Amino acid sequence: MSDPSDQFPINFNIDELAEPKSETLIAFGSVCSQLDSRSITHEAGPDPTTGKIEDIRRKHFIHQTFANGSTLSAHSIHGSDEYMEAWGEVEPIRSIDLETAEGIKYEYSAYTTGVSRLYIKKPGERVAREVNPVSEIAAESPEGMSVGLRGTPELMQFVLGSIAERQEAHRLGLSKPTDGSIKEFTVAIQAALESGPARTDTK
Repeated sequence: MSDPSDQFPINFNIDELAEPKSETLIAFGSVCSQLDSRSITHEAGPDPTTGKIEDIRRKHFIHQTFANGSTLSAHSIHGSDEYMEAWGEVEPIRSIDLETAEGIKYEYSAYTTGVSRLYIKKPGERVAREVNPVSEIAAESPEGMSVGLRGTPELMQFVLGSIAERQEAHRLGLSKPTDGSIKEFTVAIQAALESGPARTDTK
């Protein structure tokens, strides 16, 4: 008797593991534009004293819960070529975090270097990593900014485990966007947008 784990799914398509196709990227770009249009936008104008236009031209931010149960947080940065090149070396120029009502988490980030990542975390799936319990986490960026977090050993182990899992997924290339993963992400975003914002009133 054959092992079920050795069998390919009936609807498996090897093309979905290939690089994203142009039509897939166009569809994804369309939902990104929809996010920007629904976001809180900061438009930088010229300095009133010097008339010089700031390097950052526009910032888009959105954090919203939708009627289909999805929660989405996203931002994008738009600016001069010089600023975008410098910014993109350290921070994403676009990031989108989406969690569906089914508990599927999508974490997308794109940089001006051309690198993009799409980490998909589905309930029951994990990249196994062992981490030792600690009581605090501390990190310092090359720019000298320090970040610290303290908590119970159980909480810290959970946080470190989540970070280590993402890092391992990146190292193994599991977060490299494919045609299939971008399509799935696009459909999830579009479904949230089409469902409309969740009701906030209690009447």
